Amino acid sequence: MINKVCLKIPSDASSLKYAAVWQRARLKLKAQFFIKKIGKEDDSERRLMGSTIEEIEDDGEDEDENYLVRRYSILVFNKERETTMLEQTPFLVIHPDARLKKLWNVILALALVYTAAIMPYVMAFIETQQWDVWFFIALIMDILFLGDFILNCTTAFFDNEGNLVVNRKKIMGNYLRGWFCIDVVASFPFNFLEISGSNSQQMSKSFLRVIKVPRIYRLLRISKLFKVVSQSNYGFFEKIRDYLNIKHSSMKLMTSCIIIIVCIHISGCFWYYIARLNNFDNTTWVYNLKYLNESTDTLYLTCLYWAITTMTTVGYGDIHAFNNTEKIFCILWMALGIFFISFSIGRLASVINTTESKDNLLLHKLAAIEEFCSEANINKDLQAKLRKALKFSTDKQGGSWGQKEVILSELPRSLKYDLAMNMFQGAAKKIEFFKNHDPALVASIVPLLQPIFMTEKENVYKEGEIADEIYFITQGRISYCFGQENSSVAWIHRGNYFGDIEIVLGVNRLYTAHVVLPSELFIMNRYLIQTIIETFPQVWEEISREAMTRQKLYEKAKVKLQELHNLRTSGRLKSIKFSEFKRIVEDKCKDRQDETKKSEAQVIKKLVLKLDELIKEVSEESFYYGE
Repeated sequence: MINKVCLKIPSDASSLKYAAVWQRARLKLKAQFFIKKIGKEDDSERRLMGSTIEEIEDDGEDEDENYLVRRYSILVFNKERETTMLEQTPFLVIHPDARLKKLWNVILALALVYTAAIMPYVMAFIETQQWDVWFFIALIMDILFLGDFILNCTTAFFDNEGNLVVNRKKIMGNYLRGWFCIDVVASFPFNFLEISGSNSQQMSKSFLRVIKVPRIYRLLRISKLFKVVSQSNYGFFEKIRDYLNIKHSSMKLMTSCIIIIVCIHISGCFWYYIARLNNFDNTTWVYNLKYLNESTDTLYLTCLYWAITTMTTVGYGDIHAFNNTEKIFCILWMALGIFFISFSIGRLASVINTTESKDNLLLHKLAAIEEFCSEANINKDLQAKLRKALKFSTDKQGGSWGQKEVILSELPRSLKYDLAMNMFQGAAKKIEFFKNHDPALVASIVPLLQPIFMTEKENVYKEGEIADEIYFITQGRISYCFGQENSSVAWIHRGNYFGDIEIVLGVNRLYTAHVVLPSELFIMNRYLIQTIIETFPQVWEEISREAMTRQKLYEKAKVKLQELHNLRTSGRLKSIKFSEFKRIVEDKCKDRQDETKKSEAQVIKKLVLKLDELIKEVSEESFYYGE
């Protein structure tokens, strides 16, 4: 009786659930075996062709029999699983493009705005007390800048050739050669020095001045604002510019005006702070010009008035220096005033100037594209992509295609080769195709390649588009995808090229080239391809052979994915063995090859018939004219 009861237990709901879990676990183990077997067969061949198959780690969410399809489908770009991939860095080394670093730059930029706009005014015009609100704000600023100093010591950087440097010694060496000294002074916690000084019972006036002087060094933090702006061309500040839809010519003028206004503000605050350091004694301008009892607003406006008249060298003389410290500061500010006026005139001239320098060439291109986008009512996202592409292309290329051809035609071949191998930060040295071929080919092709930069989630081209370009990848990673789910058949790594298969076959794009990592590409257009076909036929034969070999590998991977999907749909996925699956794939590949041969034979047959008709027509015309 007990045995009968025990036999009935599996029929309840909980036991059925355990049985389902066991079936899923069994399917996953089977999937692991399939993936390893298939990967061993395909990966070695793909690595020879510059592409690899990568596995996606099990995330614990594949709870149905579609698991095998998703495990073998190398990468499916959908909304749920799409992530931004960055190059791996060692422990405690931060990637410069990491989200944490970008967020930190935004926080630091806000802190720097406070440092430039509010801190000089508080330092000069507000009598702060220990443990008041301003004290704690200053303490938070000290902690932020100290944190930034530590973060900079562990942040990787890109060298001149675009390679990510993650070695800690090199990171520190690069930092020491750059902003290290300024950052050390800017991040020093001066609040603690003031606390220790203020705790003393007896302090002389001279010592009071000494503990106030370190506040001046905080102004060095303002220089970091320009550093953050210069390193955020495509980041936070660029997004603000795009959001406000500000033109680049206007942005240059606005930047110049903001720099001048900030400097006038700081100089005016500092002019009053000098008098404050001397406790407003009878040698200061505040005492002698009877401003001691004026309101803070009047004093600030008077300081701005002095800063502007001195900077513009007008100098009415109604507010002037009395002691040596004030005279030295006046001399320095007048010298800086000459620089600012020259800088402003030069910046305005550079905006108006129409010479063909790189900056002005970019400015003209951006102005043209902004006018076009305005007329065509292009959305802001597409406008941002167009501007980014123009900036990158102009920075890498500069002049036009015609100008390059004229210049290169005047150079000897040996010099052209050296130029080709070293231009674009030595991009040709990273590409296996150019390292292994005739220098004449490199000298003829590389200088005329067109560089482009593409961010992750973008498509270089889509399945079904017209194929007229080949792409060389010097940085990043590209995925070859097909179908509505964008299932990946291979990843193309830097140093290799893609897009050649369809050019060789003379068909539209067979796959979608999807950007996995931010990628730097060089485009070989139809003109350069034709140059290789006519001038270097042996090289083109090699390209054609490799393209056909790759196509067979990609087609095989495509068949495997499709067959796995069919097995899941038909319900045979649970029971099929690897040997049977392998046989099905081989049969399908063979059938496709036979179909391709038949179609090629039919095309050749049609061409022969057409040729026979043409020969017959020519013969009849020759007979008619008696030739």
